[in-house]
Amino acid sequence: MKTIKEWLETLPIGVKDMALKNMYVVRSEEISPDAATALSRGFIWERSPEGDDFWLNHYNQLLKDLK
Repeated sequence: MKTIKEWLETLPIGVKDMALKNMYVVRSEEISPDAATALSRGFIWERSPEGDDFWLNHYNQLLKDLK
């Protein structure tokens, strides 16, 4: 398993940078089983400049990749 920060660092370049910028530092070292879970726990999507829909699309893609 990896930390939330480690998982977010595995995202595609543009998405990775935005996710890391939005990530709550206090959650960065929490352990997460996969990138989708890390993205869902790393920060509150609706409070990010990108918004819920943007992150939900990436989250859903990560879930598809897990299958």
